[in-house]
Amino acid sequence: MRDIAKLIEMVTPEKVVTMLTYYGYHPHVVNGGNEHFAQYITPDEEDAVIVPLLPGDLDYKRNMRDLLMQVAELRESSVEHLITRLVNPSYDILKWRIAGEEADTGKVSLVSMSQNIANIKQILSTACLDIVSPNQRFHRKTKIKSVNDALAQYKFGQTEYGSFLVNILCPLGDYNFAMFGMEELPLLRKVNLRLLNAYNDIQNSIIHNNKNKIDEEVDAGVYSVNFLDAMTDVYKYSIGKTLSFKVDWSDRIPFDDGIKDKVISVNTACSAVVEEIANKYRPKEAETAIRSFIGKVEYLGSEAEVENRMKINIKAVVLGDDNQAVKINAALDYALYAQIVQEAFDEGMNVKLTGEYSKSGNRHLLRNASIEII
Repeated sequence: MRDIAKLIEMVTPEKVVTMLTYYGYHPHVVNGGNEHFAQYITPDEEDAVIVPLLPGDLDYKRNMRDLLMQVAELRESSVEHLITRLVNPSYDILKWRIAGEEADTGKVSLVSMSQNIANIKQILSTACLDIVSPNQRFHRKTKIKSVNDALAQYKFGQTEYGSFLVNILCPLGDYNFAMFGMEELPLLRKVNLRLLNAYNDIQNSIIHNNKNKIDEEVDAGVYSVNFLDAMTDVYKYSIGKTLSFKVDWSDRIPFDDGIKDKVISVNTACSAVVEEIANKYRPKEAETAIRSFIGKVEYLGSEAEVENRMKINIKAVVLGDDNQAVKINAALDYALYAQIVQEAFDEGMNVKLTGEYSKSGNRHLLRNASIEII
């Protein structure tokens, strides 16, 4: 194993003893004791392991490596997996696997992988949102603090050789349910459970021609339109690929054995129904309101004949409600704003657009708009 000596420095005797106790090992006290070593009997009472206790001993790293290899062998695991669990003892690992023609070549394009990661972020975000703000058909504001804080906890983990596997580390805190118990599950465990159960429930209902069940559940706020939209994005990305995901559950927090090895295959045949139900319950756009946006002018245009130029039409890339880039169209008074627009476009300057905002589908529009360079 690469850098095993460095990793062993992070594995303290206290962590090893806690792990052994959790796995059912118990100490065997020898008369007189030994400050350098402790002996622990295996759960089946047929073997024992020796735990080095003093990191300052010259043979500490070698003895600790031998111990971890022995425990890994007894648990039919790998030393790598065991050390990872010891260094980061309490997290789930959400595994998104990509297969298909592109992956078969041994290469996935940067654009494709970036889109996949964006979809994962969005599906986790909306699953989390449905938990922290339950019983809502549609969340008008999705980037709330509790969701942002949850997303900030996720980390990328190392992948497996020869595969395109996105490992998302889901920290659960310093929990050990078996030893201390807890009043409720950590939020990221709830998100993982919801993600698997929601995909399983929604896809099974569609496959068995029971879309009314999903319809009723969205109506009741069990699943939000935002979550269905995120599912639709995943489906669109999956066309021509095989996408699946599972969770490597942290065994420090109990889970139902029925989901232990469950793999969810993303079934693109379900996409149309999911999108249909999302559109059914998507709220109608509110009346226009005065809004301001910050961004850059991407396009400008007007009538070919100068004397006919009453308006200058622009398209700007701005930050939307969720700090996501959106393109917004505006028609500005030519006499007032043509010079400002041209300067902002030529120099790539930031501008502030203000006007009566409305949205139709994916089209964002500002009427009676003004513009200023900032």
